[in-house]
Amino acid sequence: MAERRMMAKSVIDTDAFMEMPMSTQCLYFHLLLRADDEGFLKNARLIMRMTGCKDDDMKLLIAKQYVIPFDTGVIVIRHWKIHNYIQKDRFTPTSCSTERKLLDVQKDKSYAPADGCIQDGYTLDTSCIHDVSKVLPQVRLGKDRVRLGQRENSTVTYKESSPLKISEEVKNAFLSFSGSTNLNDMKLLSELEEAHGKDRVLEAIGVAEKRGSRRLSYVKGILQNWARDGYDGEKKPTEWKPDSGHFDPMEGLPDDMRKGWKMV
Repeated sequence: MAERRMMAKSVIDTDAFMEMPMSTQCLYFHLLLRADDEGFLKNARLIMRMTGCKDDDMKLLIAKQYVIPFDTGVIVIRHWKIHNYIQKDRFTPTSCSTERKLLDVQKDKSYAPADGCIQDGYTLDTSCIHDVSKVLPQVRLGKDRVRLGQRENSTVTYKESSPLKISEEVKNAFLSFSGSTNLNDMKLLSELEEAHGKDRVLEAIGVAEKRGSRRLSYVKGILQNWARDGYDGEKKPTEWKPDSGHFDPMEGLPDDMRKGWKMV
């Protein structure tokens, strides 16, 4: 296996790559450096521990399709053949032959899952590939869940819809906001958008980010408070605007955390 690796500016000099956190970019470069001659790695977890990178960094690389994971724990760098060309006399075929058979090389030299092998969700059948950019329809038995507000006519209903529907704007904003591709987060995000609307969810994500919280539960709390107080989606009262200094500093916190606190 070669000791030297190259990187193509056509891949890394893009807004999509440069907007990722520095830790995520760092992980990508270390994976690129240590991949075999066909771009495969069996020790991604070890590299993450060596570099101090977190699970969210890997999830973001997967979500933005810079790497493709397999259920065996192997990953492959999608744009490997764009980054590197190795002469035949120096080339060592990958030992991940099973995973290599599951991929095709596209016209632009990037890897893509072969026909019939890609999954449309978070769970995998044997020897298939994750596609975390899509959500598997979830069907559950039971009644709609209902959250009751503190005022009359302030009930917000979250329907158990199938398949999950999330607009691209909300999905991209949430990925940039938290980097999470967790299925439970996606299900809750779909419910929030269906109950409150795309624009309100986007605005709530922006408010949470301004306040330094990157938890979806905080976004949900903001939306519930807006709905409880009669938020109509067109114009919030002045006291809800963070810049005005007239907003509830405990907005978004669960009721059990608000107990025992008295605003003076």
